[in-house]
Amino acid sequence: MANKKESKHPRLYTIFSPNELIKAKKLNMNYIEKKVYYEILNHNHVKTPDEITYSIPYDKVLNPNDAATGNRKTNAKRIREGLMARSFWFDPSFMKKYFGTESDSFMVPFPQVDCYDDHFVVHLHKPFKIILTMVGLGFTKGDIDALRSFKYEVSDEFYWLIRQRQAWGNVWEVEIDELKERLGLENSYVVYQNFKAKVLEKAKEDNKGLWTEFDYKAVKKGRGGAVKSVVLYLKNGPKEEKEAPAGEDFLWEEKLLQLGVVPDKVKEIRQRVKVNQVGEDGIVWDSEYVRFSLEAFQGVLKGKKKDDKKNQIKNPGAYFYSELLKGRWQEYVLAKKEKIKESSQETLALEFKPSEEKPKLELSEKTRTLLQVNNQDKYFLEQTEVEQWQELYNEVQKEAPPEKQMSFEAFMAKSHIENENGRWVRG
Repeated sequence: MANKKESKHPRLYTIFSPNELIKAKKLNMNYIEKKVYYEILNHNHVKTPDEITYSIPYDKVLNPNDAATGNRKTNAKRIREGLMARSFWFDPSFMKKYFGTESDSFMVPFPQVDCYDDHFVVHLHKPFKIILTMVGLGFTKGDIDALRSFKYEVSDEFYWLIRQRQAWGNVWEVEIDELKERLGLENSYVVYQNFKAKVLEKAKEDNKGLWTEFDYKAVKKGRGGAVKSVVLYLKNGPKEEKEAPAGEDFLWEEKLLQLGVVPDKVKEIRQRVKVNQVGEDGIVWDSEYVRFSLEAFQGVLKGKKKDDKKNQIKNPGAYFYSELLKGRWQEYVLAKKEKIKESSQETLALEFKPSEEKPKLELSEKTRTLLQVNNQDKYFLEQTEVEQWQELYNEVQKEAPPEKQMSFEAFMAKSHIENENGRWVRG
């Protein structure tokens, strides 16, 4: 019996796939093996940085008919052998930056897989586990129920492609060759009609009824009217994701409302973050920018409350929104990011040696004072809060250019959140 499909809003998703994993080439990994992989992704790896062994029930992966036909153990063993033989190919610059200059771009993520009567036990390669926690480098949220429901292998890659594009708009025209490359089909389906039947139609069928539902139109160009590109029409885009009520998406939204920022402005800030907007003044709109700016402003308010002689801010919400657009606390944000970056590298024990030493950030006296005020207390984030940060990280980093990609640690650092012994702490 087919799984019932449901168009769930992304804020309900439980998979936070670091974008580096999405970009990585999963050499020869077939569809059934990816199902095991997604069950592993469907865990809060940030909360459990030391856990490297996972139990995956056969019922989540294998065909239900296997139990009746007696093929369950045979198929489980075949999947086991396949997983242990697979390798991921990561971007060389990413590996060198976070794992040292001698790091290999190839990685065997599942060095040991054991089969039991009704489940797999998958052991992760430690560096692979570290990457799973690096949602701060950018991540994309996925719906495990949707991934479990697909009938066709091509729908898997298509799903993640749509999820990344949904942050930008509902319509996307893409050249056929580029689309094939993104789907890992560079040398396949030379004839468009075959590509349409084997890829577009199957992916469309599998995604129908889901948040990733789409339609498409062929675009003919040049002599002979050959199909050179397609226009994808996504049922849900940034507008639909933005419709989540203010205060119910990112962790800091509720605090903005409490401060007095009106709901429409909260949604506007949310959308700037989700598309990772970069302003002409150099402001990079990510969760860290909003979170650290809010932290700095709260430090300002603390100072004013302690000194009655200082002019009090009559409308904190309106003031914060106005100054946030101007980049008032940009220096503070950069300082916090730098601090988190240093802390996260030490926590993960990564061998990262910059090719050249960067000059230390010169801080004004006002920024140093704010840092002192806001570092007096520590707050350990709950799992739901970390998940919200993971979601934000994923949304912001979707297809961001290489120079704007960052680790989850750096992303959290932007929001004045550090990883201490496996727990995220807001200082």
